Amino acid sequence: MIKKAVKEFSCMKLFAVVKNYIWIAIFPLAFLLYSNSFNTFPILEEKHSVLAEADTAAFMIPISDFQMGKRYGDEYNRIYRGLPDVAQKHKIHHTLYVIMAGMLYNFLSSLYGRFGISPNQALYSINALLSCLNIGLLYVLLRHFNPDGKRTGFFLLFYAVALSTKASGKIILTGIVALTTWASFMSVFSLFDNSLSPANYIKYTLWFKTSVAPSISFINVKHWEVAVTNFLINSVLSNQSDPVIPKNAILLTIEQSYVGVIATVIYLALMALVLVNLIKDVRDKKLLKNREELSKKPVLQFMAYFVLWICLIVIMDPAGAFLYSTLSVPLLLLLVNWVTNFNNVYQKALFYTALGAVALNNVMQIMKFRDALGSMY
Repeated sequence: MIKKAVKEFSCMKLFAVVKNYIWIAIFPLAFLLYSNSFNTFPILEEKHSVLAEADTAAFMIPISDFQMGKRYGDEYNRIYRGLPDVAQKHKIHHTLYVIMAGMLYNFLSSLYGRFGISPNQALYSINALLSCLNIGLLYVLLRHFNPDGKRTGFFLLFYAVALSTKASGKIILTGIVALTTWASFMSVFSLFDNSLSPANYIKYTLWFKTSVAPSISFINVKHWEVAVTNFLINSVLSNQSDPVIPKNAILLTIEQSYVGVIATVIYLALMALVLVNLIKDVRDKKLLKNREELSKKPVLQFMAYFVLWICLIVIMDPAGAFLYSTLSVPLLLLLVNWVTNFNNVYQKALFYTALGAVALNNVMQIMKFRDALGSMY
């Protein structure tokens, strides 16, 4: 009897440990998936904006040969704008990413070389690592706002399979500190390459907006539609044949895939539930009753973030909204975590159904992208 009890206790303890830490398996699985999904298509390294408007071909130039003082091209070149010119543009607009990616590339390419793996694989491992880091950061936020840890693994899985990973004076102060820090770093970097100076950054951004980027009308309703759908829907799922993920991706999904339509409807139903619950909470003053509650669940600040970013996307480039959605998915999941009543069987079922539908849909989407890229030779 005693041996049996000890054995049952040990099994229960082991099950509890596995249950609590099984989510850790998401990290190696996500890394393998992200780094190997599109690493066999040379077209990504030869042509600009082939997959989700990502600039692999241009980014690989400063990443694989990173030198702080090296100019890779003429960022102001507009007529015969080649990959080196775009690479220099990225060095200016994404300086910290290029620096970090360059260091990661040097480390990973050397590591892969020791094991007989092509150093080129390091190019695809950089964003895979950063995506895993984003999953880890989402875990920290989920545990911070939901200390009991319930359903944390499922929210991380939702983020992993997604197609893209105080409203007061404090925000103003934080913005001033962030701006000052950015200007200071860019000023130091400009000692090596004067194109990285804050003054040139502003000058070049204005020039790029008026000379290269598409003309945008702030009052054009279609631009708002594209910005909202790309930022809040296509960042989570799509199911269509164009790997660029065009501005009308949601319409293509509706036209081309029954699974895409079903997954989109279920996902939108979940978002509608979140909105309805938010309205109820605000109406009942659950989110506004005191500062402590607002600090625990800064829902209104997150909503303000979505509105602000959608406005900025309309100003910058609605078609590129998918690329600006890095934070939209984890923040959406935090909102779902906060306002969904998981004690309600219907709301709980809707969340898990949406998770399954998005996962299945996006597996199909990745396969379609692979087929499309494979035909581009």
